[in-house]
Amino acid sequence: MKPRSQRLNPIIDVITITMVVFLFILSLQAAAIAAQPQVAAGIYHTVGLKSDGTVVAVGHNYDGQLNVDSWTEIVQVAAGIYHTVGLKSDGTVVAVGHNGYGELNVGSWTDIVQVAAGKYHNVGLKSDGTVTAVGSNVDGQCNFFDWNLGSGKPPSFPKTKAMPWIPLLLLDE
Repeated sequence: MKPRSQRLNPIIDVITITMVVFLFILSLQAAAIAAQPQVAAGIYHTVGLKSDGTVVAVGHNYDGQLNVDSWTEIVQVAAGIYHTVGLKSDGTVVAVGHNGYGELNVGSWTDIVQVAAGKYHNVGLKSDGTVTAVGSNVDGQCNFFDWNLGSGKPPSFPKTKAMPWIPLLLLDE
């Protein structure tokens, strides 16, 4: 019989390989959370999301819609007429600018996966597919309370079967 240390080597190898694969997957997930550069335009201002999760803004600062210098860990930006919205990597939302209709009242939002800004309102899509909003509802633009858009997971479509004659077309005669 082999000594105990020699018998454990295959187990240690499997554990080591498993740990390496786990760390690799973890690094891929972290990279997926990283901000993708993007821009958004309000009526008199433009906002840019940098790849490091910070935000820049230019234009008129009538109501403080450019006050995004302190924002970090942002993964998406949106711009309304006089306000700016940022989705943080933890699913919370920040907003600056005009608040005449309550459009900045996003401080209690959690579990958000996407934001959009209208003229005087903001909309948030939650990870469970429900939608929330703050701000003006003068024209019914926030009347989606029965919406459920799905879980945010990519749809699974049935796989199509390859036509058996297609490979024949590729053969040299």
